[in-house]
Order: sequence, then structure tokens, then C-alpha cells
Amino acid sequence: MQYDIYKDGQQIKTIKETSAVITGLEPDNKYTLAVTADNGVSVSKQSTIPIRTAASDGSIRLSIPLELEADVTVPLHYQTDSLGLNPIGTEPEGMFGGGNDKSVSGQVISSGTDESMIAIAGEALIFVKTGAFQKMQNGNYQVIDGKSTLELRAEDLAVVTKKE
Repeated sequence: MQYDIYKDGQQIKTIKETSAVITGLEPDNKYTLAVTADNGVSVSKQSTIPIRTAASDGSIRLSIPLELEADVTVPLHYQTDSLGLNPIGTEPEGMFGGGNDKSVSGQVISSGTDESMIAIAGEALIFVKTGAFQKMQNGNYQVIDGKSTLELRAEDLAVVTKKE
């Protein structure tokens, strides 16, 4: 069995192992990776996954549809499995004991009239890997990544919203 690896539609390597290291990726870029399996008789359909590489400083950048004050630290809150999607006994520590809400911070790295970019790094990278903040009905902004939610709460907006 051999596997063909593709980056943005172009074949970049053929391997016999079931894992590969992809080199030459630029920081803070989006790519589509794909793989096909060839058993010598037939070739499988491509399986694809979109990825976004970390920034050169190791952070992930998330967009938010707000004009925020640039170079400000943003208070963020993280929850996992807040909808109870894990079977009882497999939920994260503190799930039913109230310890599921964690505070982390991000940094506003750019600000425009309709969009700002927030960089998250360190402990916050455990919580969310990709996405963009969406405005919720309660006024909070959330990034939902699988079972994880990273949130900028409405009560914290006064601290980080651009002043006129």
C-alpha cells in the first residue's frame, strides 16, 4: 500500500507509512491537504482536510466582526462540551462540578471598521484551533470548534471596543 499526499491539489509526496510530515508550509496560511491510498489494484477517492498553519509566533489568528481597540488584551472564556455531547463518565474534568469555564486571553493584532483579528497563544491553543467569532443572540461572540467554545462576552466588550 502506498499513499499520495496532496497540498492544494498538487501531489507533494508518496509514502508507504500511515503518517507524514509536511514541510514548506508558510505561517498563518490556509491549505487543503489530501491523501489517496493505492493498493496496486485501485486508488481510493481523495480524503481532504482544510488546515490553517499557526503564525510565526506560534499563535492562531481568529477574525471577529467588530472594530476593536488594537494592541489590547482581550478576556476570553472557554468551555468544552457545554451541550452534554460526551457520554456520562467521559466528560472533561469539572464538567458537572462547575469547573468547566476557563479564562484565557487573546491579543487584538489588527483592527478594521468591520473586522479585527485576535491572536491566541499558549494555553488558549488547547481550546480552539480554527474558526471565526460569530455574534450570538445574547450579544456574546463565540468560536465553536467541535465540542469547544471560545467566547468574548458582551460585558467585556466595553473594555476592548474601539473608542470614537
